[in-house]
Amino acid sequence: MALSIFALNTNNALAQWYQIPQMQDIPVTSFLVLSDSTLFVAGHQHSLYRSTDGGETWLNMSGGIPADTILSLASAARYIFAGTSGGVYRSSDTGGSWQYAGAGILYGGETGVYQFASVDSDLYVASDVGVYRSTDFGESWAADNTGLATGNLNGRMYTLPAFGIVSADSSLFVTQDLLGGAHVWHRGDSTWSFAGLGSHWCDAGALIEFDTAIFAGVNDGIFLYSGHDTTWLPRHNGLPEHLEYCMFAAADSFLFAFGGSLGFYVTSDLGETWSPVASSVFGGAAVNSIAASKNYLYAGTASGAWRIPLADIATSVKSSSSQFPGEYMLYQNFPNPFNPSTVIRYQMAVGSRATLKVYDVLGREIATLVDGEQVAGAHAVTFNAAGISTGTYFYRFEAGRYSETKKFVVIK
Repeated sequence: MALSIFALNTNNALAQWYQIPQMQDIPVTSFLVLSDSTLFVAGHQHSLYRSTDGGETWLNMSGGIPADTILSLASAARYIFAGTSGGVYRSSDTGGSWQYAGAGILYGGETGVYQFASVDSDLYVASDVGVYRSTDFGESWAADNTGLATGNLNGRMYTLPAFGIVSADSSLFVTQDLLGGAHVWHRGDSTWSFAGLGSHWCDAGALIEFDTAIFAGVNDGIFLYSGHDTTWLPRHNGLPEHLEYCMFAAADSFLFAFGGSLGFYVTSDLGETWSPVASSVFGGAAVNSIAASKNYLYAGTASGAWRIPLADIATSVKSSSSQFPGEYMLYQNFPNPFNPSTVIRYQMAVGSRATLKVYDVLGREIATLVDGEQVAGAHAVTFNAAGISTGTYFYRFEAGRYSETKKFVVIK
């Protein structure tokens, strides 16, 4: 059973961005990752491309969407949805053909649709005119704005633009522009309820559900919803004091945030600490969207699409825990599930004896990965599961009085 131990590299030398050859000069505005192999890239000038081999080759799929710009992409049930500058379109054949699916949403045909979310069989969009809901997968839509923040324009009340919307279990969260803050809807509610962030500019409206938690990116940082009332917990240790705007992407145990010219950051401890990702080298082009798959972090710019291997980030990102090893910590392995190898990271507050062992579901010891004196700081172990069968396993870390157990899944 192969085993190697190493400390996290702190110079970002391994992590580099690479431009996707066929995506050069494509003005990218959105991504959709359907699986490790199937991805979509969309943008201005009727741009829409699909890859079925993990991004190695791309096919033009733009026919059938007359809108100039595709602002968002999503999948629900058997459909793919495209939110555009002129409404919603959907495809039932993985992008081969498209039909208009925005009846009931648009005012004058110029409303931007920025993000999709679903609860049970209902589909929701965040748009320039608030939130709309469809109960028939886009055949028709109805406004669902009761309780959301409003403005007054020349004596006419209107719903503030909704830029971000995500679902968590049977709840929805939405963020609005112009200090509209965040609102939440729970199954059975007849109206949206204010959920805080009213004093924060949400002009990028970044929202993401990650590991059952809701994160919001606003101009003065990133916040985690506390789970009740209007309380959001600051989660921007290691980030700049001010974000120009924010975008999120997630893959396995990594949550990524982009803050404009301030660049990319990553956390693997639910936002307790953030570390910079390799410097952006996009030729000065602005980043319009980001996404992540099991293998890559993607960035879409006005001059094309770029990607960086997650394996490089996992071994080169500068962990703030290595700078400030004030506590013991066991992190979730990456990737997970995996075949055949994965990386398990842990943090030592002080130098001491430590053990890291793998067990099966019956509690039988499968492997000893660490057993001996360890120096303070961040460490990582590469575990190769070539000798064990498919299934769920547990790994346990012990050092001093600290002990913690997490699980991973081997797939073959």
